[in-house]
Amino acid sequence: MKIIKSGDVVINSKAEYSQGSAGDIAEYIIDNMDNNTYYLIGPGTTCKEILLNLGIKTNILGFDLILNKSLVASDIDEPTIYHYVSQKGLL
Repeated sequence: MKIIKSGDVVINSKAEYSQGSAGDIAEYIIDNMDNNTYYLIGPGTTCKEILLNLGIKTNILGFDLILNKSLVASDIDEPTIYHYVSQKGLL
């Protein structure tokens, strides 16, 4: 699974920032999403900003699975994550 590692994108945990910063992060992530790649979006306001910018509204506390900038599964649990990962040979 690919993760983001960039000082320009990741905000310090629980640091104060403006909603505009979350919007900028979401825009960057969306612009750099690859087609045919699953993205597991975690809980929290910054992560959910990505989904909101894609026009998707989900539970702020849940994990959501995205493929080609569309919602595949919402508020998924660990077994469901393993199902998708193993189905695609990523495990």
